[in-house]
Amino acid sequence: MEMMLLNGSGPAEGAEALREGAGEATVRAEGEELALLEWVTETEDENRFRLMDRIVEYATSGKCTRVRAEFRALGNNEAMREFLAQFGFTMMGGDDEGGLWILPVAAYEPMGE
Repeated sequence: MEMMLLNGSGPAEGAEALREGAGEATVRAEGEELALLEWVTETEDENRFRLMDRIVEYATSGKCTRVRAEFRALGNNEAMREFLAQFGFTMMGGDDEGGLWILPVAAYEPMGE
């Protein structure tokens, strides 16, 4: 299992863990945004697609219109930057060290089978 932290902050008050197979994501609703705080999965695990679908379903059920991820390069989490782009997140600001990534829930197309 590889832990891919987004920003190194760890779990926060009011956060909830979502699980799919061996993968886990920690999220917290913040108004119209669902903050994606942590992502834990195997890099090659196909469950990562179902986990992202679950995150978007959770956002939708909570009336969130977007998912937000604050990525900060930590040296051991570069694959997370690729995952964000793969799932349709757009970098809204930042540099090679990190930045804010946003995924409009309405634009997400489920990838899990």
